[in-house]
Amino acid sequence: MWVVGFVSLGACGGSEGAESDGDATIDSETSVADSGQNGDDGDDVEADFGLDVDAGGVEVRPDVGPDVARDLGAETSPPVGLILNEFDCGAEWVEVANTGTATMALSGWAVTDDATSRNNRVELSGELVAGGRLVVDLVGFGLACGAEGPALLWDESPIEEAPPGNAPGGYTFGRFPDSTGGWVVTAPTRGEVNRLPDVDPFDPASGLFGWLRPVATIALTLPASTVDSLWQDPYAWVPATFAWREAGADIGPPQPVAVRVKGRIGSFRDLNGKTAFKLDFSRFWPGGEFSGLDEMTLNNMVQDYHRVNEVLAYDLFKRMGVPVPRMSYVWLTVNGEPFGLYLNLEALDGRWRARHFESTLGMFEGAYGEDLFPGSAFRFDLDGGLEAARLALDALVVAVEQAPEVGFMASLEALVDWEEVLSMMATEVFIGHWDGYGPTRNNYFLHFDASGVLRLVPWGLDQTFGGQLPLFDGQGLLLQGCVRDPACRTAWEDALARVADIVREPGYLGWADALVVHLQPLIDAEPREDGGDAQAGLESAWGYLENRATEVEASLACSRSPDSDRDGDGRRCDQDCDEEDPLRFVGAPDLCEDGIDQDCNGRADDGEGCPDCAEVELVGFGRYSFCWLGRNFFDAAAECDRRGGRLVVFDSDEEMAAVLDELNRRGVGSAWIGLSDLEAEGVFQWVDGTVWDGAVGGWLEGQPDDWQGGEDCAEIVSWGGERPWNDLFCDWQIAAVCEQVR
Repeated sequence: MWVVGFVSLGACGGSEGAESDGDATIDSETSVADSGQNGDDGDDVEADFGLDVDAGGVEVRPDVGPDVARDLGAETSPPVGLILNEFDCGAEWVEVANTGTATMALSGWAVTDDATSRNNRVELSGELVAGGRLVVDLVGFGLACGAEGPALLWDESPIEEAPPGNAPGGYTFGRFPDSTGGWVVTAPTRGEVNRLPDVDPFDPASGLFGWLRPVATIALTLPASTVDSLWQDPYAWVPATFAWREAGADIGPPQPVAVRVKGRIGSFRDLNGKTAFKLDFSRFWPGGEFSGLDEMTLNNMVQDYHRVNEVLAYDLFKRMGVPVPRMSYVWLTVNGEPFGLYLNLEALDGRWRARHFESTLGMFEGAYGEDLFPGSAFRFDLDGGLEAARLALDALVVAVEQAPEVGFMASLEALVDWEEVLSMMATEVFIGHWDGYGPTRNNYFLHFDASGVLRLVPWGLDQTFGGQLPLFDGQGLLLQGCVRDPACRTAWEDALARVADIVREPGYLGWADALVVHLQPLIDAEPREDGGDAQAGLESAWGYLENRATEVEASLACSRSPDSDRDGDGRRCDQDCDEEDPLRFVGAPDLCEDGIDQDCNGRADDGEGCPDCAEVELVGFGRYSFCWLGRNFFDAAAECDRRGGRLVVFDSDEEMAAVLDELNRRGVGSAWIGLSDLEAEGVFQWVDGTVWDGAVGGWLEGQPDDWQGGEDCAEIVSWGGERPWNDLFCDWQIAAVCEQVR
């Protein structure tokens, strides 16, 4: 059995109460218990201690070289089995263990911090049974953390020296597995079997994450002044108080934190609803943190009805080798009022970047519609790193603009980590992340390492596992350029195939089914926004993924089949948007003003030489111009005026619905309309001078929000339904809808 002994001893030669010879000893009360072998007469030394005997009759410890072994005879040679097992350089103790098969006399053994010096040592005495361990408290000297480890001596000769301990405060350095393994950071187990820490000692925040982690409660306290400020400007940082309570435990100590509201189109909720928050512990208090975190992101999951999509989506990105944040579910209260179940999503801060990248020059957050357009390097929001990273971003922007269609991938090889970037975009497309970089130019981060190489990081994965996105199309410039380049298109197909292979792995579908029991009681208790059925959400996601894998496999079978051109237009089926029409394929000349998308780029009538505005008669409403070329609001208004019209002013919901139908038919995602609050902030006027009165149309949920105080012009989004408007910066380059003045 395991028998534990403890000793508290001073350094040799000066401890109060020491024997006259100056050697520290262990008294009878602290000696290790008798193992039942004390009656052994010691005749069979080899049997008792497991020693090897050399040709000269000297017992040599098997793991000690001849330069250390001493010809002292069988009576004084070191018995095999005593080892250093664990030590704490902060609390100043060392644990030794007897790994032999017999009780060991400790006389002649010592623990020291310097095997070359006769000072600073603890002499051991008594006995230690087989399998026993002894904890030696170091009094009068200690171990320099990170610089020295303890040494074990036998009769003045070093038998073993542990490596310098580099364990952070509150942890020890020990063998794992216990008594036999190498030296690693361990949880303090003084006199007990060594074990690994419950969390990564170098990353204390790791204990806050895990998709099945017991749901903790976050309690935010917002003073009245903070509440008032958040009503005035929800995105301004304001002071609050934070406390964390583990399930079944008392609430932890309060600490200051800065908060602001999180969310834009669709996910924004004010303080009367299920508000999403960002937290920053160091914004107003330098050095502030919570369990190793500088920041926290609390997603309200209002667009993730079953509360499971983000966990499933981030997991699939991770399996594809894309760096993603960790997460856990938490329950949020604000000023004592329950707000409900939230996703605690790890902030992509400096600590996160250090874990995922060898170096970081800079990381930029991509706003809706932003991409590697000329001049964009100085519009992206720098989320971390150095301003100098904009030079790397600008170099990539220029390279993308100059890249040839054939050879697009090769021309950017030095600036883009294509394996990671393609994995990220392929996963977006596979899971139906329509609001991501590849499909829509939204919810993404650009990361540049010290060499200026780009990697993409996904974000905002709540609206996934729904629509079936085209496998070879999207708005992201890197995706567009890739699918047109034969070499990159092959690599893109390989990336899609890898996602499908993961979904087909045995045991993948259903890996997260334990979320049902974990979440459903909390979903049912949501106080501010109804949630769905976790079981239904999981079943829907698994079915979606299985069907998507089948679709990808069929598409790749088609694209890589020798018989993949049914209409004889020279294009494989995956590069042909109409296999029954030989005039329609990727790269075909687009005919003008016929409303047909011959070149399969999602826009009709945009071929070379075509006017960039198509004239369309909408029955019952008049004549309109749909201008697909990107212009800012003012240039779009001027173009409409040049055509004898104006940016569209909606007189009825029916007219707006007809315009939306035409935008969708032409593959135009968003366009300027003739509405802005340029004259008076918050008062939206049509270009004909009339004030919008709310009778026609309307805004997407959470809009208009005048983000950063500069969104003054209105766009209509093709997927917006009955309330499809969003306020936007007037200098953005998007399509426009003109109408002839009636």
